Parts: sequence; structure tokens; C-alpha cells
Amino acid sequence: MLPRFSCVTLAIKLEDVWRNYYIDKLLGAVDGLNVLRVFEQESTVCDALDFNFLIIHTSDTMHVLRMRCIEYIKETLGIDDIIMGEHLGILLSVCTAAEKDCVVMHEVPELIFVYTPTQLAVGAFSRHCKAKLGSLISFDGFLLKKLLKDDRSKLTLLTDTINRIVECYDKHFASRSALENEQQKAGMCYVCVALLFSIPPYTVI
Repeated sequence: MLPRFSCVTLAIKLEDVWRNYYIDKLLGAVDGLNVLRVFEQESTVCDALDFNFLIIHTSDTMHVLRMRCIEYIKETLGIDDIIMGEHLGILLSVCTAAEKDCVVMHEVPELIFVYTPTQLAVGAFSRHCKAKLGSLISFDGFLLKKLLKDDRSKLTLLTDTINRIVECYDKHFASRSALENEQQKAGMCYVCVALLFSIPPYTVI
């Protein structure tokens, strides 16, 4: 009985909809069910299915980056909310593109096991912020002012980390694009092509 409910909670996490449910409302109505035991059984279920998953959420960090970037743009350019609205669309496109990058980053063990979700989010954000807002603001200035509290001693370390993340991502993205081209030619799914080229796919939630 317990493994069945563990499968339900795992499926909710896998689909990243866990925030939409209250566990006590979802499982609390089941008579005699020990909810704590349901969660304890999750690892057993995963072992039985030979299923490995990693929980990485970058959306919260991306929200903070967006809000602080809005603050930085307004402070740096001395603009009000009305004028800021003209730049908001660009910033939102930066965040959307960065969030997509974060999803792709989850395919790279070198990234997800070496760097924190926050570092990955900042790395992804930097790629598109520099490209789309580079003529408007200094990204290093944004890092220094809004993330490091004007502590210049940490700036080099942070920018070096970001550069390594971006370099690793760009390398993977180039390989991924090549695989997708092979997929289109062969009419195969990305996972099939990845297996063909001995690149193991990873399930990340």
C-alpha cells in the first residue's frame, strides 16, 4: 500500500507540481495512512525502479535576480516605474531564456554536481543579460551592487565561476545542437540519439 502512495508523491515531484498540493489534504483523508512513512518509502521505490533523480530548483533565484535587476536599472539610470516598463519586456525575455538554459544545464553532470542551483541560475542569467542589456547596464556592476553588497574582493571569484559555468554550458549546448541535427536526419528522439552516442540522459526535477 505505502509504495503506491510513494509513487504518487514522486510523480508530483517529477512533474514539478508539488507546490500546488498540501500533503495533508492530498493524503490526510486516507484512513490509517502514515504520511511520514510514505516519504520514507520514496527512496526504496526509486531503488526498486533503478530510477535516479535530482531535485534542482532555480526559479526562486531567477525571481530574485529579476527583481534586483529591476532595482539596479532604476537606480543606475535614474528612471521611474513608467519608463522602466519600456525595459521590462526585455528583462522578462532575459529571464525566460535563462530559465530555459537552466533546464538544459540539468543535463550536464559537471554542472549540477559541482555548482549550486543559485550559481547555475546566475550563470544562465548572465548569458542573456549581457547580450540583451549589456548596452544599458554593467553586469559586473549589477553583481557588485546587488549580489555582493559592494564587496569587490568577491567579484573576481564570482565572475570566474560564472565564466566556467557559461563555458561548460556553451560546450554542452553545441554538442546538444549537433545531436538534435542528427535526430532530425534520423527521425529519432533526443534520448535515442544520446544513447547512440553513449551520452546518458538524466532525469532532473
